[in-house]
Amino acid sequence: ALAGISVALGEAAEPAEQGSYRPYGDGPLSAADFEAQADRSQAFSAWTELDFDYSYGYSLARRGEWIVTLNKIEIQARIRRDKSWNKRPENAALMDHEQGHFDLMQTFALRAQCELHSQLQTVDVLQGRNASKAAAIRALETQLQAAIQRWMDEAIIANKKYDQETANGANLAQQATARRAQKQQLEAALTQWLKLTEK
Repeated sequence: ALAGISVALGEAAEPAEQGSYRPYGDGPLSAADFEAQADRSQAFSAWTELDFDYSYGYSLARRGEWIVTLNKIEIQARIRRDKSWNKRPENAALMDHEQGHFDLMQTFALRAQCELHSQLQTVDVLQGRNASKAAAIRALETQLQAAIQRWMDEAIIANKKYDQETANGANLAQQATARRAQKQQLEAALTQWLKLTEK
């Protein structure tokens, strides 16, 4: 096996953790993104730890109870650099395989963002309700995390399938096919997002 990946649902990093994370929007993976010491006991040549980072906004109303309504959502893939390592960062094929994982994560982040954004002006918009304002906000947060986790679960399945189909990047023909498909999927998700935000 050439590479491994770990994915998890993340929230905004604490200020002290900011140096450990790097968002997808900052550009392609590079050797600098793999800060952790390589685990020599592993057969993998690289380990990439990825998750979703998200931020959101909401409106407040009170009609007998507090109603907290989602009105803004941003979701992006990110790499946790202090948990990611690469024994051969100079290897272009290995780096491209890891970029495939990052691209997949961003595709699913965009799909989640599109789904939640498209619900903002509908009856399906996420809302938290409670007599307590704090409890209503927590109720919204719980719903939001569950909605994003659904997409994270799909991303995990897609990443595992990617490794299986490419033999963790060792099957170069399958790797090339997978990367072409990933780039098309990412472009389609980005196009969908741009169309939604043009309205």
